[in-house]
Amino acid sequence: MGSPNFFIVGAAKSGTTSMWRYLIQHPEIFMPRERVKKEPAYFSDISGYESQDRYYSLFDDVQEQHIAVGEASTAYLSDPASAEHIAAEIPEARIIIMLRNPVDRAYSLYNWMAQEGYEYAPSFEYALELEDRRIDSEYFKSNNSQYYYNYLYFHSGLYSRQVEKYFDEFGREYVMVVIFERFVLDTLSVYQRVCQFLGVDPSIFPDIEVHNESRSVRFPPLQYMLRRILGVFNHLLGRTTIEKDRRDALLRLGLSEQPPPDLQAPLRDKMIEAYRDDIRRLEKILDRDLSQWYASTE
Repeated sequence: MGSPNFFIVGAAKSGTTSMWRYLIQHPEIFMPRERVKKEPAYFSDISGYESQDRYYSLFDDVQEQHIAVGEASTAYLSDPASAEHIAAEIPEARIIIMLRNPVDRAYSLYNWMAQEGYEYAPSFEYALELEDRRIDSEYFKSNNSQYYYNYLYFHSGLYSRQVEKYFDEFGREYVMVVIFERFVLDTLSVYQRVCQFLGVDPSIFPDIEVHNESRSVRFPPLQYMLRRILGVFNHLLGRTTIEKDRRDALLRLGLSEQPPPDLQAPLRDKMIEAYRDDIRRLEKILDRDLSQWYASTE
């Protein structure tokens, strides 16, 4: 009681928020219920809660009926130090990794970062060009508006070594890998398998809804400025833990009701080709066919 025994570790934009929303409805599962506390990222070296007491206070309301106690921080997959940190403190934890076609995930992550006012690059293609400079910049690593690895749209989608770290630290029997595309097609079946993995009753079904729908950003640099203005405004008012929809209301001014446009085929195919070797390595690690992720260029 009062300590997590499972973690949803990512990847970002791969259905982790939906999985969290479904799991918090289960009476035998405890996770932080407020969205602003959903991703404490305590076990990440460069993001999230730094205070041990503050982190463990998230689990103060754990009750005897809560068999599975967890949290969902997508920083734990892309941060290369997180697996080791979790294993050192909670070595018998169960790990849930959610993976999505890395091209779709990278583009979705860019759109989310632009939507939330964390990304000033006016296009996804330009953000990819910036990535080579960002990845080598110690200054940028410590001075940006969001979690550093979320700006590495391409590199954070190189899953094979990220997954391998968790297999090495925890053992395969304690790590469950969920493929996003399967989760979308057969949500309840995947949810049941997650419940079985966590040792809770798989016959208790949640309400199923679509979460984290993306919207187009009229002009990302302006959205970036709105985020900075909002940050100053909320800091002056001391508004750091209020509900996200209230805290970020100003950002809605820069959004369109339309979803983001599809990624253009030439760039998509170029990225699939760049990911091909890593996907094939991941197939061997997981012993799973992921050819649908790169079939469009075959």
